Amino acid sequence: MSEENTATINPEKYDYGKGGAYYVTVCVKGGQNILWKYASNVDADSADNTPPLSGQGEHVAEAVKSVFDENKNAVLDKMVVMPNHIHLTLFVTLEKAQKSAVIKRTVSNIMGQIKRATSKDAAWQESYYDRLVHDAAQYRKICEYIEANPSKWTEDCYFRE
Repeated sequence: MSEENTATINPEKYDYGKGGAYYVTVCVKGGQNILWKYASNVDADSADNTPPLSGQGEHVAEAVKSVFDENKNAVLDKMVVMPNHIHLTLFVTLEKAQKSAVIKRTVSNIMGQIKRATSKDAAWQESYYDRLVHDAAQYRKICEYIEANPSKWTEDCYFRE
């Protein structure tokens, strides 16, 4: 997905008190292809055309889901585990009494929880990319990108053989 399709969140201008949908990407440190069994082979073994995950990739997928199961302020909608990164879409919801800083902490906390829960399986880059999803059309494009990403792995900007 190109940068023009998403907008970087500017914490000084964005009102995190609104809640919302976010698109997040986190990469394995050094771009190591450790999350698929066959990182350079895009042939799929599964019904959904997704190449099989390595043991590390399976644990990462399970750990991400469990982080969201335990978090009452966020819902995981889409996720794809790629050989050296993961993409997520998530919704953050808050009750009116909660402060805007809570959402900022929620996205950051979720990413920290994911990194801690998977630290035995992958060393993650320190930072991650988070984008606010502005509308339904943008959200559909992001979801289409996430769903098609495995079949277009060799065209991905993170592709490494």
